[in-house]
Amino acid sequence: MDTVEIRWTDAEACEEDRWTPLDEAIKYAAEPLKECRTVGYLLEFSPTHVAVGQTDGADQIGTIWKIPLGCIVLDAATGRPEIRLLVPGALYDG
Repeated sequence: MDTVEIRWTDAEACEEDRWTPLDEAIKYAAEPLKECRTVGYLLEFSPTHVAVGQTDGADQIGTIWKIPLGCIVLDAATGRPEIRLLVPGALYDG
């Protein structure tokens, strides 16, 4: 499995558990989304998403993140999703 770093923009919801006044809602809605970086073992690169596992335990894998391709930041030079190879073929061998 290859170890990769993925830059992506996260979706979010207002953390308030109450009715929000319209002026506050409009202000919140205009705030930019936050960029994330996820590092893990590349499990799947599909037409809709990328899946990475974050802990390799020989015959098991820890938390799996499925990141929609539409959320992945595009490389300015190529226009392709920015997924950086960190360690090719890294695999725990017990």
